[in-house]
Amino acid sequence: SNPMQKAYMLGTIPQKSAMYPKYFHSFGLTPNYVIFIEQPMYVNVWKLMWSKLLSGKSVSYAMEFDPKTQVQFHVFEKATGKVLPTKYLADFFFTFHHINAYEEDGQLVVDVCCAEKGDIVADLYLSHLRGISKPEDVPEYAEARRYVLPLHPVQAAGEENLVTLVDTNAAAVVQEDGSVFCTHELLCQEGIELPRINYDHYNGKKYQFFYGLAGFEQLGKVDVHTKSMKLWKDSEGGCFPSEPIFVPAPDGSSEDEGVVLSLVVRSSGEARSVFLLVLDGETFTELARAEVPSPAEAAMTFHGIFL
Repeated sequence: SNPMQKAYMLGTIPQKSAMYPKYFHSFGLTPNYVIFIEQPMYVNVWKLMWSKLLSGKSVSYAMEFDPKTQVQFHVFEKATGKVLPTKYLADFFFTFHHINAYEEDGQLVVDVCCAEKGDIVADLYLSHLRGISKPEDVPEYAEARRYVLPLHPVQAAGEENLVTLVDTNAAAVVQEDGSVFCTHELLCQEGIELPRINYDHYNGKKYQFFYGLAGFEQLGKVDVHTKSMKLWKDSEGGCFPSEPIFVPAPDGSSEDEGVVLSLVVRSSGEARSVFLLVLDGETFTELARAEVPSPAEAAMTFHGIFL
């Protein structure tokens, strides 16, 4: 009954340094491949050991970001566990969450929420958030990016782009050492994090929509075809939603037919209150909310699941 009892090791990637292991939070998955991003965020084990002995600080204190190191995409074959020999590189970024990934015409499309600053982790500490006094102090949200990895790259002439998909301006170029350097495409202009898709029907497949937090007080719905975003924000303000969860309609005929759920904490007014927000998955307008009687004690949440 425990699914973890059926787990097995698919493949491994050796650490470049045992004392500076890289940090990761999620990975991409398609019917035939697993995409693992090796990013320049690592845990300084020396610092971790000393901080634990001397100050009792958490693991995050020992996390460090190296903006001089490029990102590398590792691609596993699910059938064999082997890592593709191609070295896929990109300019440095930090990521928590993959949005989705899929295969198309011999290429892997990998969508991720990326930040160019490694200190985005520290920006979200409560001590920092409480010290915000002006708009420019608000932490920048990650941007949604698309990278395209050619599965069978050939030596191309000059700066020839190996990406042949017509609906993206992402690029991949073979470098002199045989590695493939990938340049991203933005999926929308606004920042967004904690992305969710119609997971039941579109995970690992070509898709059009995803939902996420578009700032501390807003939810967003992104159309990756038009590169546009619809927003929800409470008209009274002071409301902080959690990660939106898409629940597909049982017999829905379109990708976004269903509802989006988010637990919202309202901090404005005399007493804090909590409500479950229900949005239309297509129009992104409010359908209903289930209020918890005030005063309610609840914290903002990150990940959740509809059962």
